[in-house]
Amino acid sequence: MSAAFVAAGSAGVNPQTAITWKPSPKDLIVQAADKGEADAVARRAPFAAGAEQAGRFRVLADLSEDPRFADKACRFIVASGKLVRDNPAAAAAVLRGINKAAE
Repeated sequence: MSAAFVAAGSAGVNPQTAITWKPSPKDLIVQAADKGEADAVARRAPFAAGAEQAGRFRVLADLSEDPRFADKACRFIVASGKLVRDNPAAAAAVLRGINKAAE
């Protein structure tokens, strides 16, 4: 959500007080918008481009084209719940190693 926070803030919207953030399974996000349960969604490519081309949504911020994110890396680091619970030191070491490699 941090990119969405930046985009909202740049548009003059306080992302902490003016937005109610709700997690939603990715396969239900369009249905939530169709039902009026969501006014905006934070998703990554290729969903955003396809949804815009279909006339369903308008892209407000695109990490691949937005100069605010030009020198940033976008990555998802996933660890199993078992690793995090049973060996949090190893999970933290993996994260530190990835961040160090990205420097």
